[in-house]
Amino acid sequence: MVIFYVVLKTTLLHVTTSDDAEICTVFQDLKSGSEIARQMLGRTTFDQYEYYKLKDSVPLPLCFSNRAAIVQTCLDRREWEELSPYDVLDVRASNLAIRHVYMVIQPRADPAETVIRDLKANYADIFSRLQITLSSLQNWTMADVRNNLAGGGWWRPDDVRGDEFPVAISGIEEALAQSRTYNVPAAREIRDYRNALSYTTQFNKIFTLAANQSGEDSHREFATFFNVLRCFGEDSDRIESDGSSALKASNFIVYFISPPFFARRSPHFEFSQEKPWGFPIFLGTPDLPDARCKFRPRSDFMVSLPKFLCPFLISEVVSQEKEEDRYRMLLQAIAVARAGQYLIREGAPVHFFVVAIYLRADLTVERYVVANIGPQRQISIAQKDFKLTTADGAVAFLREMYNLVAILEELAEHLDQGKEGSLSEVKDAASKLLSLTMAKEREPVRSVLPPIPEGGGNGQAQGDLGVFSADDIQVILRRMNYKINFILFGYLLIASVSNVTHEAEKGYLKFVQEGRKEIEILQYLTGISSPANHTISGVRIWPVRGGNVISMPVAGGWLTMLNNPDVHLWSVAKQLFEAVDFMHQHGVAHMDLKPQNILIPRDGGHLSIIDFNTSLRVKGVGHKFGGIVGTTGYISPEVAAGNGLYSAIRADLWSCGKTLEELCIKCHPSMDRDTLLEISRQLMDEDPEKRPTMSDVLGRLARCTVDATTTPDSLR
Repeated sequence: MVIFYVVLKTTLLHVTTSDDAEICTVFQDLKSGSEIARQMLGRTTFDQYEYYKLKDSVPLPLCFSNRAAIVQTCLDRREWEELSPYDVLDVRASNLAIRHVYMVIQPRADPAETVIRDLKANYADIFSRLQITLSSLQNWTMADVRNNLAGGGWWRPDDVRGDEFPVAISGIEEALAQSRTYNVPAAREIRDYRNALSYTTQFNKIFTLAANQSGEDSHREFATFFNVLRCFGEDSDRIESDGSSALKASNFIVYFISPPFFARRSPHFEFSQEKPWGFPIFLGTPDLPDARCKFRPRSDFMVSLPKFLCPFLISEVVSQEKEEDRYRMLLQAIAVARAGQYLIREGAPVHFFVVAIYLRADLTVERYVVANIGPQRQISIAQKDFKLTTADGAVAFLREMYNLVAILEELAEHLDQGKEGSLSEVKDAASKLLSLTMAKEREPVRSVLPPIPEGGGNGQAQGDLGVFSADDIQVILRRMNYKINFILFGYLLIASVSNVTHEAEKGYLKFVQEGRKEIEILQYLTGISSPANHTISGVRIWPVRGGNVISMPVAGGWLTMLNNPDVHLWSVAKQLFEAVDFMHQHGVAHMDLKPQNILIPRDGGHLSIIDFNTSLRVKGVGHKFGGIVGTTGYISPEVAAGNGLYSAIRADLWSCGKTLEELCIKCHPSMDRDTLLEISRQLMDEDPEKRPTMSDVLGRLARCTVDATTTPDSLR
C-alpha cells in the first residue's frame, strides 16, 4: 500500500491505495477513504473526471498551514501530464512518498464551457462583434434593432440628414447616387446605346458623358438599363401581384443584381442563393446575457468575399404579411458591419459597410447602408426606398448597384490580409456548440428558403436537443402543449420552452441527473406555504429516464438587471434577506447565491431564488461541511481556501453580502445605499463568526426607518 496526496478540484487530500492500482481505482479509494471527498464527489463516477500527473511532485513541509498556496502551485497546468484512468500507478510514479502531491483530479469540462472560454480568450474582439441581443430568442423586432445600435442612429427615407448623420455614411450614399459615365464616340456604334436612348428621360438621369471612357462596360450597362425599362417594366405589374417569393426573387436577381456584380467577373465577389453564411453569429437575451446561442444566418441571396467569408450585400425577399425577416436581416447586418470593421486594415481611409436589401411584396426595395462608425459597437443605418414598378425608381436603384460594385472593389483592397481567416477560425472554434433551433414553421406561401438550423431540415432540429430529445421528455412537452425553442448556450441541461398556442407563455425545462439533491430540496421548499418563501414558484417535476425534468416559469431577469435599481433597492434587499433567512430557518443552505440565481422582474416585483444544484440540508449554523462549491467570485474565503470544514450557513451569508454589494454598486449614492453597503460589509467579514445572521439583519431593518436621518451606524 502507498499513501500520497492529490488535489481534487481545489482541495488537498491524501489517499491510500495499492502500489499497482489503476488510476480509476485511486479515484474509488479516495472516495471511500475520505468524508470530504465523498461529499465533493457525490454520485459522480471516475469517467466524469480528468487525471493529471505533476511533472515534479510537490513536497509538503512537516507543518503546513497555507494549503491554498500549495494548491495554487499544483494547479499550474504547465506542470501537468495527462493520465488515462486505466494507467497503472506504479508505472506513472515509482517512488511515491507520503508527503508529496503527485496527482491533480479535475471534473471533465463541459464542452460548451470550454468552447466559450476559447472564444473569449483567443477571439475576444471579433467574437464580441458577432454578438446580438434579442428581447426574446426567435423573435426579431424593430426594438431589437434599435437596442443593438449601441448609441448609433437609424435614418429612415424621410428623416432629415442633420448634423448627427455620420459623414462616412453620407459619403457612401453620395457615391452610390453618382451618375454613370460613358464615351459618346464609342457608344454611337453600339446598338444597346441606341436602344437605351429610346428612354431619353431616364437615360439622362443616370448617365453622364465622360471622355476616355472604355466602351465595354457601358455596352453592358446600356443593355441592362434597356432590359429593366422594357422587359421588367412591362412585367412588373404581374410580378407584383403574384404571391410567389421565388418569382419576385428570380426576376429581381436577373434584372438588378447579376448584371452589375458579374459583368466584370470580379475575383472579389461570390454570389449565392439560399445558402448559410460561412460563419455563425451569437444570440443572447438581456435576462441571460452570457447564455448565447450559436446561429448561422441564411440569406435569400448574398454577395460575399469568399476569402474572408464576409458578406458585402445580403437580401430578403418577402411576400407574406408577417415581415419580421426585415429585422432579422438588419440584426445580422449589424453583426457583419462590426465584424467587417475589424477586418479593415488599421489606418485604412475607409469604413466597412454592408448593404442590406429588403424587397417588399409590392416590389419596393428598402436599401439599408449599415456601418460600424464611431465607438467599437456603435452602428448607424441609413435607409432609402426605391419603387421598382416606376421607371425612375427602377433605374435609380440599378445605378446604385453599379456604383456599389466599384465601391466594394475598393473596400476589398483595404481588408487586412492577416485577418483573412478570422471568421473561419471563429466558425471552427464554435463548431461544437449547439445551434439555435428554429422551431417555427414558416408560411407555406414562401418559396424562398427561410433561415434553418445548421445542417438543414425543417422545424426542430432534434439532433441539437441533447437530453431533451428523449422520448419521455417529448411526451411531457406534448402534454404541456409546449415546444422547445433552443438549448441555452453553455447550459446543455436547460432549454427555453414556450406554449405552442400562446407563444407569449414561456418558461424553462431543466434536466437534473438521478441522485442529485436538487429535486428533493426543491420539492421540500416549494411545499411550504409562507410569504417569506421566495423559492421559485410554479415549478413542476416529472421523473424521466436518468433523472428528473423541472418545468419553471420565466420569473424575471438577474437581480442586477433592474431597470431602475435606485427605486427598488430597499424592497429588493429586504426580499433577498427574507429569502435567505427562510431557507436557513428551514434547514437549507443554498451554496451558490449570486445575481444569476436571484430573479426579479426588470421593473421590480417578486424576487425568486433558483438553482439548488449545490444546496445542502443543514441542521443549523454549526453544521459543518468540506469541499469547494459555488461560483468563483461569490465563494466565501473559508470555502475557497479548502482548509477543512466550514459552516454552510455562514458561507451563504458571505455570498449574500457579495450579491447585495453588486446590487448597491448599480445604484447612485444615497442613505439607503450606504446603509445596505454597511450590511454587505458585515456579511462579508473575514471571520465567519462575526457575520450577522439573516434573522439579525431583518431585525435591524425592522427597527430602521429609511429616510434622511438614516445612517449606517444606526444598524450596529
